Amino acid sequence: MLSDLSIQMITWNVKEEQCHSDLTQLLGIETTGANGHQLADIYAIGLQEVPFETINTEIPTEHTWAKSFNKVLEQVGYSCLEKVQMNGVVLLVFAKSNKLSHFTSVQLYAHTY
Repeated sequence: MLSDLSIQMITWNVKEEQCHSDLTQLLGIETTGANGHQLADIYAIGLQEVPFETINTEIPTEHTWAKSFNKVLEQVGYSCLEKVQMNGVVLLVFAKSNKLSHFTSVQLYAHTY
């Protein structure tokens, strides 16, 4: 059981741009690991206005932004728990790989109002 669980939530309006950014600063990490502080156990990342041409509804992880976050976070020991998208809105949830056994069910839903 996890007694202390830290979650970092990030929201970003990417303004229909492709991912050309270095995401390590946004995530608070360097390519060599933590930037002098302990990294969160979970990253929940919400993106708005993701360009439609980068979204593949058959394989949501294939869009540029998800690939970019996945690449950076995998290098420091994270795995993608879940992802969901609705039009230009994407939610990605990553957890430390060594904590995955603590998660038995993660569900994300896309709803329209």
